[in-house]
Amino acid sequence: MVAQFSKHKVEWTPLAKKQWKNILDFYVKRNGSQDYSLKLDIRLEKLLASFRPNIDQPGELTNRKGIRRIGFENRFAVFFRMKQDCIEVTSIVDARRNIRLN
Repeated sequence: MVAQFSKHKVEWTPLAKKQWKNILDFYVKRNGSQDYSLKLDIRLEKLLASFRPNIDQPGELTNRKGIRRIGFENRFAVFFRMKQDCIEVTSIVDARRNIRLN
């Protein structure tokens, strides 16, 4: 996935892609429509696109080297690292559960 709202790239690890797809699929099944999932996807892309590599340090540092965490929509935790030319999303989880990074 690459954010279309930004001049820099947003890269997703395979794990993060799978997690986000599962979250979006859950809402499609629960709501019987793709509308909410599409809105969530666009909101997340815009949030990530608002970060500027080498300038911003959004979110809070975690205990994993270089990995930051930011809340999204009051229910998700997005884990990412700021690289020189891109933002790499490493994981995204439902923050209402106990979060384990390993």
